[in-house]
Amino acid sequence: MTRQERTVRIAYKARGRDILAWFIKTALFSLITLGWYLPVAANRLVRYMCEHTEIQIVESQSPEP
Repeated sequence: MTRQERTVRIAYKARGRDILAWFIKTALFSLITLGWYLPVAANRLVRYMCEHTEIQIVESQSPEP
């Protein structure tokens, strides 16, 4: 009889430079628009993080002792 195992790996492949650029842009636009830009900025950050995150599920079978 075999036993099935699953391994889940999460890989985040974003660059710190892009997050810094997002932060600076958000700060400037939020000051100009008196905070109205914050929901847009949050949406863009979540989208960026989702696009640069990978979830890998590996299934393997191993014999039971």
